[in-house]
Amino acid sequence: MARRLVKVSGVLLAAAATACGWAAEGNQPGPRQAAAIGWPSSADLANLPEVIFDESVGDWVVDRFAGNTMAGSWFYQGPAREVGGLRPRKCPGECVATPDGTVYVMCGLDGGSFAQLVEVDPDGTLHLLMGNKGLIEGPMELCRAGHPIWNPRENTLYLGGLNCVRKVVNKPDGSRWVELVAGVPGKAGRQDGPAQQATFQSFYRGAVCNSRGTIFWLEDQGLRRIEDGTVSSVPLKFAEKEESFNFIMRQNLLSLGENDDTLYISDHYGTGHQRILRCDLKTGQLTRVCGINPKAGGDRHRRFGREADGPALTHASDNSGMSGHYDPFHRALWISGPDAQRLRWLKFDGDGWVRTVIGALRPGTKPQRLGTKEFNGLGIPGEQFISDRYNYYAGTDAKGGLFMIQWTDVTGVWRAYNKKEVKP
Repeated sequence: MARRLVKVSGVLLAAAATACGWAAEGNQPGPRQAAAIGWPSSADLANLPEVIFDESVGDWVVDRFAGNTMAGSWFYQGPAREVGGLRPRKCPGECVATPDGTVYVMCGLDGGSFAQLVEVDPDGTLHLLMGNKGLIEGPMELCRAGHPIWNPRENTLYLGGLNCVRKVVNKPDGSRWVELVAGVPGKAGRQDGPAQQATFQSFYRGAVCNSRGTIFWLEDQGLRRIEDGTVSSVPLKFAEKEESFNFIMRQNLLSLGENDDTLYISDHYGTGHQRILRCDLKTGQLTRVCGINPKAGGDRHRRFGREADGPALTHASDNSGMSGHYDPFHRALWISGPDAQRLRWLKFDGDGWVRTVIGALRPGTKPQRLGTKEFNGLGIPGEQFISDRYNYYAGTDAKGGLFMIQWTDVTGVWRAYNKKEVKP
């Protein structure tokens, strides 16, 4: 059935946002032009299409950033877009961009002999930093790879995983060494206390560092804080009956928020879960900001698990797990999932709706063929970036760029940008 998109007035917009539960849930909509809204009418919220396009959808362009499908499976270093065998990891947040334009990418199998950490420098050259199943501390090139964490206060790369947090130290002679900061490598637990005596769980769920230099480490049973040489647990308060997380086998489910006292946690999977939670670090309060709760009553269950757009709390869902990561450039949460073909966002300066940005064609747009050559090239229209290779959020940069991976493609990383906002 064809989907018809019409514009509505600002009065209807505010009324619809309240009726859909956004305002009622304590998240007041901000100003937004009515022209951005693609939905039939305020009286037809029960029959919203599952795909609702953002007004910017035609402005996004996708470039291959690193890796090349045509270069073969043997890994080597050199120009990032020509490198073969890159194998970026298939989970969100594995691309970490620094202020100077350097991008760190975690590759291979987590914790195993194939785990690698690579660096793409601002000139577009890819370097292997860590690739051995070897040391925990010592010369960086001889140490086991870890998930990249950027410390903005120290302007330094940290590494998460292997039951610990490590730091990369730049030596006067130009070499880089890895030093233990917190945790006991290889020892699982939940012991707080002095940083190098504390223990963390084995399966890595994600860690971030705010502008104060405080590191937060997410676990199945809660949230840990690493600060001033001490590890402590952050008391959390759930606002719903589901007073636990359901992450299944997913990683990097923690995101920095709009300030040092806000985090976003992707409670990834399961009925009553599949929600993005805002964490207020001052109070420990967890508040759902995105994702249908089918247990809340009504007919919300009809769109649950459907990768549906719409009002964030009453109509938006993903099909097999929901992840949301904050983008400070756009003040938005990027919404994606392991089986989703589209990348969507929830703009906090908007009306509280999740909308499709990349990976779906607007009605009337003629599909164009994207073969192997095109997927390895530059200038792909974002709405044409469609295939059976599920699109997945991988990170953002300070220029408004969005890094993406494709779930069933093992060759590399793409970077999307809005051509009206950002230069490549």
